[in-house]
Amino acid sequence: MIKTYEQLLMQILGQMERVGGIVHIIPTLDIGGTELVLLRLIQHSTLGLFHHQVVCLGQGGGILPRFVEANIPVFCCGIHPQCPNPWKLLQLRRWMADQNPDLIAGWLYHGNFVSLLMAQGLGCRVIWNIRQCVISRQQEKKVTAALRWLGARFSWYPERIVYNSRKASMEHEALGYDPTKTYVIPNTVDATVFAPNSLARIEVRQELQISSDAVLIGLIARYHPIKGHAIFLQAAQLALAQVPQLHFILLGTGTVWSNPELANMIQQLGIPSSNIHLMGEQTHIERYTAALDIANSCSLSEAQSNAILEAVSCGVYCVVSNVGDSAELVGSYGAVVPVGDSNQLAAAWLQHLGLAS
Repeated sequence: MIKTYEQLLMQILGQMERVGGIVHIIPTLDIGGTELVLLRLIQHSTLGLFHHQVVCLGQGGGILPRFVEANIPVFCCGIHPQCPNPWKLLQLRRWMADQNPDLIAGWLYHGNFVSLLMAQGLGCRVIWNIRQCVISRQQEKKVTAALRWLGARFSWYPERIVYNSRKASMEHEALGYDPTKTYVIPNTVDATVFAPNSLARIEVRQELQISSDAVLIGLIARYHPIKGHAIFLQAAQLALAQVPQLHFILLGTGTVWSNPELANMIQQLGIPSSNIHLMGEQTHIERYTAALDIANSCSLSEAQSNAILEAVSCGVYCVVSNVGDSAELVGSYGAVVPVGDSNQLAAAWLQHLGLAS
């Protein structure tokens, strides 16, 4: 993916006599798939022709220190995604004018729309990055849905619209996004980082204070209704009724006991706290991924799951809901279940473990 993205940049900017300036605009720097892709893209850029800077529309996030450690310049705007402050947008516009970039790369709907605003009058080129399939308006926040709709109306403007799956491109084109701008770059994974690791299995179980042979089933995703945490927990309840010694782990922004919605859900389902481990954001997720017996994607909508791609690279069995390119990712090394079906999810776990009744 890195090389392909660089090829795209070269295609747009051409052979430059000087170092080209690229500003990436992203909503947050929370620890998530898109943020990690951007970090890897800049870190492993090998052409040496581009100077990358990052604009975070929010306050930053858990992955910000990794950008700082990598000496990647980051400008945090402090803009609330659901209630943008015009003054802060004006400040950003002045900052952009000072940088005078050759290219602005928007990431996700918010970043794409702001890239459109910032490019006016600067004479620079724009590309958009869309890394999700289409979500129904009932499941999407109103501002996000509005930006997706506006994106379709202005999709003629960017040089390219980069999607991470063919299905995502098809669904957005059906909404009116310009098909002539489509450029699909599937997710990739660093197999030197995400690899089988027997030591990680031991260390993570010691950290969780569970037995070395405990079965550990995980969901790595930020807490959001679209990620299907409720489905995962319902399946955990069903599986524990048959095999009480199973253990479950949640990782990602918001997967903490201080999240009242999540904590109440676990309590109402009667899942013992000793059987479920809420780890929140973790910077080096690869050790937890490698420690799993089963990795999951329970999403109601997904283009291409980084977490599942990383789990496959670690040699971990995967169970995924039938969305986006998930079935193609796992192939014969996992199971695919209907979207939103906790019964089938639990059954797939038990069948793989040889514990089905």
